[in-house]
Amino acid sequence: MAEQRDDAPVTVGFLTQIFASFESRFDARFTSLREEMIERIEDSETKLLKEFRKWAVRIEAAGRVTDARSFGLDQRVAVLEERVNELEEPSRGKS
Repeated sequence: MAEQRDDAPVTVGFLTQIFASFESRFDARFTSLREEMIERIEDSETKLLKEFRKWAVRIEAAGRVTDARSFGLDQRVAVLEERVNELEEPSRGKS
């Protein structure tokens, strides 16, 4: 960029050079900030997904335990119903 003397009038060419210099520095800084922001957003997304995955695995495991307990309970109730039905059958025939 050409130097401007203090006593020289400002020219359109000089202002154009200053503007071009400012624009290129602004574009470079803006691009840098944009890339940094994208990187931070991606890092945050990754952290959130990892934590959500940990939570989901624990919930899924707890659900499997609950299902297993429920299945065992269902079997026991079925056996009890069968026994009650066997006990009630002879009394039904007498009525």
